[in-house]
Amino acid sequence: SPNLPPPVDSNHLEDSLLAEDAVYEDTFTDFDKARRIMGRLRADRLLPSFELDKVEGDLYFNTGHYYQALVYYRNALANDSVRLVPDRYMEQLHRMISCYDFLHNDEQKAHYVRLLLKEAEAEGNQAMRSVALFNMGKMIYYQGQKEEGYDMMLQAIDLMEQTDYKYKYDNLRYNYNTLLVFYNMDRRPQEALEISNKLERILTAQEE
Repeated sequence: SPNLPPPVDSNHLEDSLLAEDAVYEDTFTDFDKARRIMGRLRADRLLPSFELDKVEGDLYFNTGHYYQALVYYRNALANDSVRLVPDRYMEQLHRMISCYDFLHNDEQKAHYVRLLLKEAEAEGNQAMRSVALFNMGKMIYYQGQKEEGYDMMLQAIDLMEQTDYKYKYDNLRYNYNTLLVFYNMDRRPQEALEISNKLERILTAQEE
């Protein structure tokens, strides 16, 4: 028989692969490999526990397994190394909001949006305030108060535009895409066109 390479198990992963970045790199291209790397990171305790939970949560979230992601995200959120460190705490709340958004669980989403808004205002963190306001605006829009929803979402975008947040463009891209869908649904071609132009500007800025 031909010499086939042995099946890869987590004990035979090259040490160079045993890093957080490797999990993210393989998430979309080789989910099983990403899970094996994750298994080794956990088994060998190569990261702090809150970081392991965050990364494993992201692995499931990014592949559409939102319920599994929540298990890890909740663990991370309860960890003192996250709960007592405002920036980590807010990032983790943002993850919870995204999860519940995809699961269409408005009650839980609203709960975490309120927590994020409160913390962001206490910390003077405009990027996280923007995230909370945008999600709040989106919920208000879905509840039928469309004008109020639009106002809040646009206010959130203005805030984000003024930050130097590391995921600024990812957030703006998501925001503009969301508004584009809403304006098209509401047959508001003029606003949709304006948003399309802004979205194009964001995409160009990202490439520079």
